[in-house]
Amino acid sequence: MADIARNNVVDRVKSLIDELTPFTDGQLQTLPSLSSLDTIKRYIDNALDEATDAAMLLCNSQRMPHTALSGTINNVLLGDSGIIYQTIAIPADFLRVYFIKMAKWQHGITTIISVDSEQYKQMRNPYTTAGSAKPVAALNNGMLELYGSQENDTLLTSSYINKLRFATSLTTIDDMVLNAIAWRCAGEVLAGMERSEAFKMAKGFYEEAVKLTFI
Repeated sequence: MADIARNNVVDRVKSLIDELTPFTDGQLQTLPSLSSLDTIKRYIDNALDEATDAAMLLCNSQRMPHTALSGTINNVLLGDSGIIYQTIAIPADFLRVYFIKMAKWQHGITTIISVDSEQYKQMRNPYTTAGSAKPVAALNNGMLELYGSQENDTLLTSSYINKLRFATSLTTIDDMVLNAIAWRCAGEVLAGMERSEAFKMAKGFYEEAVKLTFI
């Protein structure tokens, strides 16, 4: 585990960029969507939060702290389909599910599906919706939709991984996850600078860093 402040994360990303295509710290760059007076470090700082979210969505959740997900469970009848599913509102800092299990589910879940997916369409069909053996969750307009009970149910246990924001104070984070975040941020900065070859290398290092979180 590492205890690290935001400026140190920015320095770490800068060092990774320098490995691929070095710049002077105070060098002024013309950067797409930013003022031409923005320095490399300013660009990194602007990209850091989005890169953190993207990396933490893919890294091993077992390496991240989690928070209890509390709230009111609503049992919802889907029109005339006969499908009953549950909903629970997510907090503003929600990033991803860590673990959820309803009382009548045989198994818990650790991932959610997209409402744009074919699988989500199946959840809304009484012939293909999920059962208690293979429950499914989807995120829809700030609510988690939980499929699998087919009748009124209650929440047994639930937790989520919150969005991480590095600050001036120290933030504790797994070293492997931090490495993935740094490479993701480096890649986004290089892409914005239109350094295509360096971006491709950073992307490769990022994908490898994500894989290493599962070891």
